[in-house]
Amino acid sequence: MTKDIPAPFQIYNASAGSGKTFLLVQKYLLRLLSGRSDEYFNRMLALTFTNKAVFEMKYRILLQLHEFAFSDLKLDDDPMGKTLLEKLSISPKELKQRAERSLKVILHDYAAFDVITLDSFTHRVIRTFAKDLGLAYNFDVVLEVQDFLEQIVDRVLDRVGKQPELTQTLVEFTFEKMDDNGTSSWELRQNLLNAAELLLNENDRIQVQKIAAMSSLERKSQQVFLKQKHNEQILSLTSIGKQMLLLFQENGLNASHFNRGTLFNRFSNLAKGEFKDFDKGQLYQNILCGKPLYPKKVPADIQRCIDGLSDTIKENFEKALDFFFQLQLIKDIKKQWIPLNLLTTLSKELDAYQNETNKVLLSTFNERIAKEILLQPTPYIYERLGENYRHYFLDEFQDTSSLQWKNLIPLIETALTSLNEDDRTGSLLLVGDPKQSIYRWRGGDVNQFIDLINLKPPFQIEKKVNALKTNYRSSKSVVAFNNALYQCLTQHLEYPENKKLFGEFAQQDFFSEEEGYVKLTFFPDENPFEENPYTKRIITDIKQCEKQGYSLNDMVVLVRKKTQAERVAKDLSAANIPTITSSSLQLEENDQVKFLASLLQLNFNPRDLECKKEHLTFLYPDKEREEDLHQFLFERIPRRLEEIWQEEGIAFNFSFFDHRNLNTVLQKACFLFPRIEIENPYVKAFLDLVFDFSQKEQADSLSFLNFWNKKKEAHKLSIPEDSIGVKILTIHQAKGLEYPIVFFPYADSLIQTNHQEKVWLSTQSILGDQLSLAWVGYSKKLLNYGPEGEHAYRKKRQEVEMDAWNIFYVATTRASQQLYLYANEKNKEKDSYVKVLNDLIPNKQVECDQGIMHEWGSLTFLSSKNKDKASPKKNTFERIQTAYPYEQKLVLQMPQSEAREQARLLGLRIHDLLGKINYQDEVESVLAAAYLQGEITQEEQVKLFDLFVQLMQNDKINRFYSRDYKVFNEKAILVPQQKVLRPDRVGVGEKEAYVIDYKTGKPKPEHTTQVLAYAEWIKKVTQKKVSVFLVYLDIEADNCFDVVPIS
Repeated sequence: MTKDIPAPFQIYNASAGSGKTFLLVQKYLLRLLSGRSDEYFNRMLALTFTNKAVFEMKYRILLQLHEFAFSDLKLDDDPMGKTLLEKLSISPKELKQRAERSLKVILHDYAAFDVITLDSFTHRVIRTFAKDLGLAYNFDVVLEVQDFLEQIVDRVLDRVGKQPELTQTLVEFTFEKMDDNGTSSWELRQNLLNAAELLLNENDRIQVQKIAAMSSLERKSQQVFLKQKHNEQILSLTSIGKQMLLLFQENGLNASHFNRGTLFNRFSNLAKGEFKDFDKGQLYQNILCGKPLYPKKVPADIQRCIDGLSDTIKENFEKALDFFFQLQLIKDIKKQWIPLNLLTTLSKELDAYQNETNKVLLSTFNERIAKEILLQPTPYIYERLGENYRHYFLDEFQDTSSLQWKNLIPLIETALTSLNEDDRTGSLLLVGDPKQSIYRWRGGDVNQFIDLINLKPPFQIEKKVNALKTNYRSSKSVVAFNNALYQCLTQHLEYPENKKLFGEFAQQDFFSEEEGYVKLTFFPDENPFEENPYTKRIITDIKQCEKQGYSLNDMVVLVRKKTQAERVAKDLSAANIPTITSSSLQLEENDQVKFLASLLQLNFNPRDLECKKEHLTFLYPDKEREEDLHQFLFERIPRRLEEIWQEEGIAFNFSFFDHRNLNTVLQKACFLFPRIEIENPYVKAFLDLVFDFSQKEQADSLSFLNFWNKKKEAHKLSIPEDSIGVKILTIHQAKGLEYPIVFFPYADSLIQTNHQEKVWLSTQSILGDQLSLAWVGYSKKLLNYGPEGEHAYRKKRQEVEMDAWNIFYVATTRASQQLYLYANEKNKEKDSYVKVLNDLIPNKQVECDQGIMHEWGSLTFLSSKNKDKASPKKNTFERIQTAYPYEQKLVLQMPQSEAREQARLLGLRIHDLLGKINYQDEVESVLAAAYLQGEITQEEQVKLFDLFVQLMQNDKINRFYSRDYKVFNEKAILVPQQKVLRPDRVGVGEKEAYVIDYKTGKPKPEHTTQVLAYAEWIKKVTQKKVSVFLVYLDIEADNCFDVVPIS
């Protein structure tokens, strides 16, 4: 019995650096180690936002368990251990034993260790209910939305000329766009793409569903209505203009009798049908305030005449304004009306394309779950999933979409309101920080987190709200600077909800005793010839930090835009400062990858002279020649490449592409062209990409070439951990990270930038029931569209303000020791970052050649204590890194000999590879994929091929690797009132079933017990005879295995 049982529903508002991950791990371990059984971890589900966060949390949980179980850690002195001992009310010995048992069970059934991303969980649900959703079980998940939508739009445009109604609609739209602002018809595609994106944006789904549900007749009726209203407003405005001109004429008035002729000319323009800028300037305010509309020099009788007409002028001007604003609104609606009303067509095309290609967009998962799966009873959903979660941990809740949360509520509510075998309810722990919500554009809904804190939750259970206010990351000066900055910010923020967020909730206590340092540099906007004033100052500060003892790896430059990152990287490289950026590791930038891609290009277009020149330039250094490169190219460009290769002793030929698998051809090219290194990480990653593409798409070289030319910029290597250089990241990429030193240039952006954003506007009060919803541009024009327009404008403006400062907050809270900000003073009088920074009261101001410098704290040399922080030692966990980060695996490093450890790791990989093989004819492809992905070496690939083939040809079990059986590798069996069983391999045939379990090491009695338990339940499910085998693989011997039948 535990001493301290946490509240079932807890919410933690966790500011930057406040130990959020530590808290999650602590709460997870508290639940894990207080469970009745060692397998309790499979009743727990931890969900977070990114794979990086998943890896970090898993790593910390396993590391903590390992330290409790095997190290000489003094638990009373360890913060985590001390808390667990107190709350669990157990002895250090008991904690050690529980940790060791839990660690062993988790590693044995690692697939059930459910610390995963929200997307992974929704993917699992979709896979489980694929048949119910009408999906093939082997559907592919598509992450790249843009390419998919481009295909949809192109398919719709391909029907132009074939479908009269669609053709007429798009022709009308094109002419309207050209008449509106002279733009050409190519914008049609972009407008359709913008509309198609609405289909996948969860924040727009309710409005999109309303529009997509409209019938063809309703849409046609709306189109007629818009044209009619458009003409009515023009007629009304023209009529008012003519009436007022006639009135002026009858009273002997002309333009010279009015201030600058403005009022007269406005009505004159209306009469001529020229409505542009009718609402501009202060004219209407002057009319409202009763200011004279005439200059002093006009005669007194004229003045009296105009004064006498003032009420009529005001009345007609206000009428004209109303008609003008309605005309503006109608024009705004018409700009997007046709793309918006093609949503039905685009939606049907999206569904058709997904069905035809057997692909499903990841961004549609939540909608599918909400529509279909949540209609099922919760116990049934759990049963189908093969899990029954009792404890939920949700990280980064501020970035969770409203639909993701809605889909989780029924599952969580069941856990919170039902009792388990200990007569306890389940639990929910939510952790987040509204100030770090920077993914609204991906569907993140920060308001639901704020509402959960302030309002009643969706469960019949009380919540407990906690705040983590201590900053464990940053030095005193960094914390003090941020406290002062965000307190000052509240005086500038426009909206009360934002003031509260960055006032009370942004203030932190500091934990570190280190003073630290912050420098804010303002420079004047005076020298137009200075190329990049930001990087000039960053370079100076980098060199100063190196003198203090910091390495380049301790430093990061944070920017908002990729173009800024490229500019900074270029300038730092020119100053001989090594940099690490995402673009520096792009596959397309590698010469060997470029050469392989050129083979594909030249195969289809041998006359591409630029490509041929690059191809031959790569070949030139093969030998030491007396001729120079220019002569080499001049002689060979006119000739066929096959002839040149033959002269060079290279036995490659374009005909290879005609009869062989693309992946095989490119591997052959790597061996035949001397300068291609098959072990080059860029080449391996490129071949890996080719292999993945060939598994999912048409495997021909033209299809891959088109894919590569469109998407090559997106493919890159993960950053090697031993790379040396200043990292350059966007602020979005840096979220969740920390660095000793942070440089933040461009800290002077405008808050309300002129983005091409749009908002949903209720137009019922203006246009009636005939057209009650519109999608219009976000601008101050919304304020003219009644209360609904004002509400839409204020709401969007509040969101933009919050998002801008959230990004700034993430940037200024990444530094643990030193923070540098650089701002151009040109925007200090505008609504910008620099305006707030300028209002900060500095401790010290120093004028120097860099500008005006403000400092907090002081510069100190890096102490040995801080050096350990800046360059952490390797711990007991080690990463096996393959070509891509999502394939990283955790391996627990036990105290064994290196040879024994290598054998153990190979054993784990063998077990994993066997789990991917259903039938014997798949051995070669599975091992080839593993080699290309860096999981095994080429030598291991050859050895394992022989081992697997011999195993699957063994007389005792060879029939079980044929296609006479349906195979289930490592699938969970949900046993009522018991734990989940997960046999390695189960096969079900027409007359019999079988179980095969793979083991390494020596036989043990419990192996037999375990596999017989598997067989018992398989027999109950299938009602067939079950054959049972244990396969022992002795990795330290030479490809030795033993097949043991179990009776």
